[in-house]
Amino acid sequence: MKLILQRLFFFLFLNKINPTFIAIIPGDIYSNLFYQPIDRSAIDNNSIQLFQNQPNPFSNSTSIPFVLPSQQEVRFDFYDVNGSLIKSMNQDYSAGYHQLTIDANELTTTGMIYYQMITKDNIQTKSMLLIKK
Repeated sequence: MKLILQRLFFFLFLNKINPTFIAIIPGDIYSNLFYQPIDRSAIDNNSIQLFQNQPNPFSNSTSIPFVLPSQQEVRFDFYDVNGSLIKSMNQDYSAGYHQLTIDANELTTTGMIYYQMITKDNIQTKSMLLIKK
């Protein structure tokens, strides 16, 4: 394990990657997870933005960050790899930065899940990986 960590940090140093958090999960194929916080000073508040969920992959809960330029209703849809809808959520949000937290127990499948943020004039899609133990 020590050698793996040394090689990992060497790789990060060579590629000028500076993770703020490294989670080590013993015995898991996803043993090196990187969490990069969003630089909120660099966010464009004039456009709709959907960011990658964090952490990803996840096993307990994950947060989906997003930005809205104005107050509006937002729907989040979650799909399995077959395209079946597994969860849908609607809510009104004010303008600005938000995070939607999803508990793994709210989702009825594991593996790759696609999530869509839908507003009145915008649709954005990303994927996440749910690992249930």
